[in-house]
Amino acid sequence: MGSMVARDQARLALAQRDTAYAERAILVVAIARVAQRDGLRVWIATDEKEPEWPVLFVELPTGQCSWHLTQAQRDDLDDEFPVGPNTWDNHTTEEKYERLLAWSESLWRR
Repeated sequence: MGSMVARDQARLALAQRDTAYAERAILVVAIARVAQRDGLRVWIATDEKEPEWPVLFVELPTGQCSWHLTQAQRDDLDDEFPVGPNTWDNHTTEEKYERLLAWSESLWRR
């Protein structure tokens, strides 16, 4: 009985994680679309260390941001964003979100 509960809890945790990643992907694609609309460079690249996780890059005026996507999420984009090189600038997650916040604040001031 205990192993069934543990399995059910593990399945629930995975489902919650998958939901969070799906929701994050919606927001990331929205960011990329706004950036592309504004003439900023957006592209998809391969992560050589994890080729099953495509990377969506956005070159903001405040610096580069990138996010891993699932292959299914990448496939859903069809050819919306061009394929380009993996030119990750070694930004941290904290730096990425600082850059994103600074850019979003500049949009608000327009």
